[in-house]
Amino acid sequence: MSTDRNQAEIARRTRRYWFEDGLVEIGMGVLFASIALVFSIVAVATAGGVPSPYGGVGLTILVLLLLSGSLAIRPAIQAAKDRVTYPRTGYVAYRRPFSTGAVAVVAALVVTVAIVTGPVAGSLTAADRIIAVQALTLAAIPLIAGARSGLRRLYLIAVVIVAVGVVAEVVSLGQYGQMALLYGGAAMALTLSGLWALRSYLRRTSAPDREPRS
Repeated sequence: MSTDRNQAEIARRTRRYWFEDGLVEIGMGVLFASIALVFSIVAVATAGGVPSPYGGVGLTILVLLLLSGSLAIRPAIQAAKDRVTYPRTGYVAYRRPFSTGAVAVVAALVVTVAIVTGPVAGSLTAADRIIAVQALTLAAIPLIAGARSGLRRLYLIAVVIVAVGVVAEVVSLGQYGQMALLYGGAAMALTLSGLWALRSYLRRTSAPDREPRS
């Protein structure tokens, strides 16, 4: 039992190390900010309920951005860590075992959503449901990461994203404007958290000594 507990703690520490420098949050923030920008362009292009060819172009760009961004974000974060993190505190590699904790968090989230939205589902429009699902999905990302790593700031990010989703439900910006607000708020929360973590990390770690030039 003690051995299993120690192994679980070691796994949590290595996962925490992945988020320690804040670069993951900054990378996600940049991706979400790009998505928010595209939604803003589409919202402006379709203002007044009149479809515009720019709206279709914007949605096409959004799809391409999601695909390319999802593929590029991890290599970009890895490259940043190779340059900033690993020279300071070393490289840590670990396997990613099946996590019952993450499954429990997702299950709890699904149950909570069902309980909260069930009684009012009839009063929500299709656009409201889209915003609600998007907000909860985005919030689940830092929530699960926080459960796996034990970093409290990730829980706070999840709370902020849900709060931004509630605001997006209330304001009258149109569906694309609401999506821009949601992703923009998520991007700001992630980026500010990441910058704060990066600043703290750089302060408490030492830069590697450079070899003198010959």
